[in-house]
Amino acid sequence: MKNRAVLDAERSLGIQILLKSEEPGAFTLIELLIVVAIISILAAIAIPNFLEAQTRSKVSRAKADMRSIALALETYRLDNNAYPPNRGIPIENEPVHTTNGHGRLRVRAFRTIPLRLSTPVAYIVSSAFPDLIKHGQKDADTGDSYHTNDPTDMGLTYHNLYEYVVLLNDPEVPYSDFGVRDGHWRILSIGPDRLFTGFHAGSTDWKYDPTNGTASRGDIVRSHFQPAY
Repeated sequence: MKNRAVLDAERSLGIQILLKSEEPGAFTLIELLIVVAIISILAAIAIPNFLEAQTRSKVSRAKADMRSIALALETYRLDNNAYPPNRGIPIENEPVHTTNGHGRLRVRAFRTIPLRLSTPVAYIVSSAFPDLIKHGQKDADTGDSYHTNDPTDMGLTYHNLYEYVVLLNDPEVPYSDFGVRDGHWRILSIGPDRLFTGFHAGSTDWKYDPTNGTASRGDIVRSHFQPAY
């Protein structure tokens, strides 16, 4: 018969073995590498999908803002028998920024949404409609960051084409823009390619088309004749 000391020693040894068996084992290097590889694969799938969803959201916001501005323009015309002129001298004489979107001076200012759409009569709450695609981005052509210190550098663009073509006889705006393609006005966003593509008579390659890819070439445009570019 075992004495008490032997029994106590066996019981202590059994407890130690039991405790050790319950301790979690450490990961091996191979297991860690497998985990890292799985996380990398998931990130490679998720990040592009997230960025594409973010781009689609900004495009949808730009189009929604353009619908609001278009409604305000048509309501303004009913009250005034004309669409609001472009901001800046010589017609509107409203404050207009003359920077290139990056805080540097340029010869021809970007024409943002007219102030008179929001004052003295509030056809829209504010004329400061930001182009969210510009925020935190760089110009794809120059690599320059958009200048967020000037809110109008970050805004949507408005063109009164009747003013450009008929009143000012601007050589850079063809008559076809006014009389055939766009009508009295157009509004535009820089588009996911972060580059003002420009307007070319008889051409459609400057218009953003999401069927070519979410971040494809072109500007997002809404006009008097073309409500859904």
